[in-house]
Amino acid sequence: MALIDSARQTALVVERQLEAMRARAPARGGGTPGALELLCDGPGPTFERLAARFLGAPVGQPILVTPEMLEAAEEMRNANEQ
Repeated sequence: MALIDSARQTALVVERQLEAMRARAPARGGGTPGALELLCDGPGPTFERLAARFLGAPVGQPILVTPEMLEAAEEMRNANEQ
């Protein structure tokens, strides 16, 4: 029985698509590094701790997003689509 690592397969597909779009970032150590901006709708310290463990590196404090902010963003998006 062959086991397939779906995360690896997904990463390979995304890599090919980014290369086809010429949107792939340079390898680490070259070019400008990207930025990570995290948003959460719950306790920031808990999210920060779990995100750092999941990503394997410190992530910094996330931006708190309230339900009201999400509703306002949805209303703006809907208004711009019309």
